[in-house]
Amino acid sequence: MEQALIVRRWRRYGADRLYVTAETGAPLGSVDLATGAVAVEPDAAVEGSGVEEAVRGAAQAYLRADVPELVLPASAVLPPEEPEPLPVAQERPRGRRARPAESDEMLHAAGSDAGRAEPRGRHRAVDSLVSPREDGEPRGMAESLCDRLDRLVLAGWHVLHDVPVGRQGTVVGHLLVGPPGAFAVAERPAAAAPQRFAVDGRSLSADGVALSDLRDLRLTAARAGSLLRTAVGSPVAVRGVLVVHGEIEVLRPSPYEAMVVADEQAPDVFTAMPGHWTPGRVDAVAAIARRRSTWALTWAV
Repeated sequence: MEQALIVRRWRRYGADRLYVTAETGAPLGSVDLATGAVAVEPDAAVEGSGVEEAVRGAAQAYLRADVPELVLPASAVLPPEEPEPLPVAQERPRGRRARPAESDEMLHAAGSDAGRAEPRGRHRAVDSLVSPREDGEPRGMAESLCDRLDRLVLAGWHVLHDVPVGRQGTVVGHLLVGPPGAFAVAERPAAAAPQRFAVDGRSLSADGVALSDLRDLRLTAARAGSLLRTAVGSPVAVRGVLVVHGEIEVLRPSPYEAMVVADEQAPDVFTAMPGHWTPGRVDAVAAIARRRSTWALTWAV
């Protein structure tokens, strides 16, 4: 029976990893999506090839599939086995560049891949993880907000998910650190029917019903900024950004500490903002934000 691989994504405390296990539940390895590093379990084994190749291939297949959990056969991510050499007594083709006859399936596969050049070098797999979909590749379903925000990494941003910012279980869904500054992003789930949102200063309503999402996000962003300021040692303002599904009417602009944007505006709304931080400060703040100790503080000044 062919061996199956299971891939799951884990995002906590600023870390973002893909874990690959066998169908029996035995761990095989993991891929750090922030650095591209591949970790392999010492006692792991996969039929037909090395464990590292299987973990890399399964991670790339997961990113292309865009699903919460992926189960796939090991043969789908492992390179084909080398064909056995022909016997010496068997007549071989003659002529320049002659090679053993191939089956129709192999010739068809070679023809379909002939015009697609594969990058070479040790960073090939890492580059594939950073950009999970090739340009022009069809998408099976609409991208989630999380996937779209992850693309900001290609523009020099740092993207962290599920960052805890309090002892009451408060979590920043997406923490962005880039040239315009730091942002705590939250998404209001889409309703069954289209909604119309109204922003009136610090207040937010949907179809005339007052909502607490904007207020809660301001408090969460302020808490995140306070913890970052304590860890960094200098002021770090974290601006809250609430992503909603529906039309937005601005009666009075919201204060700087929080803003409301439509789902289709992300992530372009962030790249269009003017930059204030140097690349060095962006990297330094992001490195501190990735530490667990930054968010383990129970107080901040």
